[in-house]
Formats: sequence, structure tokens, C-alpha cells
Amino acid sequence: MGAGALLSKDTESMNFVPLITPALQSRNRLLCYGEDHQQESTMASSQPWWRFLLLLVVHLLIQPEGCSSNDGKFLQVHVRKANGLRGDPVGATDAYVRVSYGSTTKTTPPVSEDDNPIWNINFDFGKVMSGYKLEFDVFDKDVFFDDWMGSCNVPVENNNVSSSCQLLKDAIFYYGYTILTEADF
Repeated sequence: MGAGALLSKDTESMNFVPLITPALQSRNRLLCYGEDHQQESTMASSQPWWRFLLLLVVHLLIQPEGCSSNDGKFLQVHVRKANGLRGDPVGATDAYVRVSYGSTTKTTPPVSEDDNPIWNINFDFGKVMSGYKLEFDVFDKDVFFDDWMGSCNVPVENNNVSSSCQLLKDAIFYYGYTILTEADF
């Protein structure tokens, strides 16, 4: 079985196959069986929609930073505190928070031996990007493997938010965020 047959078979299991399969099959014939280059260029000019589709998929799934920003708006995240953390069976929790927004991730320092840690740390994440969510992951720092204690996924919609979310084992995490404008600096 040739590589072209494997590629075609694999692509048939994808959801967008009816749209892209003719283009892939044409390219597979050219690469695997050495068919004339004219056949591929005929296919490309007679069906330009597949190139548009690929560009659209790339645009929607892999947007570079700044492409879809709310100009002049900046995100500041507030990592407040947590209550009722229970990470280790013996001893108190050494908790820290990892905050992600878009392709940027920031981490608080761990608060040692405290099941009710208070961080009160602000992080600046730059321009607000439409469609991105804030993700807070709370961990208990250990020697070999850190224990995940829960997470919150928060859409960035309003200007000033102060809220909380429930983590594992009925623990509560408190956070906030502010959307600033250039006038606030």
C-alpha cells in the first residue's frame, strides 16, 4: 500500500474530508505516482475553493497575537486567595496558581504550609484578545509531582470582575480581572 493510499485513508476519517479530499488525492497522485504537473494545476484552477478553505481554517485556529485584539484595552488579572485546599494527606498545602491567557502563562510563587493561601498578586497580560478565556490552575507543590487541585475557565467579557470558583474537594479559589484602557496608565 502506497503512502498516497495511507494519506487518503487517514483523511477520510476527518470531518472536513468532503471539502479537502479532492485536493489531497490530486497531490497524492502527483507525489506518489509521478503524474504530470499539469493535472495538479488544472485541479487547482478549477477548484480554488480548497485554498480558501485552508486559509480560513488557519485564520480561525491559529491566529497570531494581535490579529483579533480589542485595540486600546489591556488585561490585568488579580490572583487573590483560596480557602479549604487539601492537597497532601499529611501536612498543609504548598499552593501556587498558574494563570494562562492566549499563549501567555504566568505563575504565582507557592505559599508554604497553608490550606488557605493568600497571594494578592496582579499579572499584566497585555492586549485583550476576543474569544480567549482566562484559565486558572491551582497546584500543590511537591518534591516529585505537583498535585492539581482544580481549575477555572473564565471568559473575559466585563471591565471589572471579582469572583470565585469551586475547585476539587470543595475548595474555593478567588480571583478578579480588570480591563484597562490606555487612559488608565
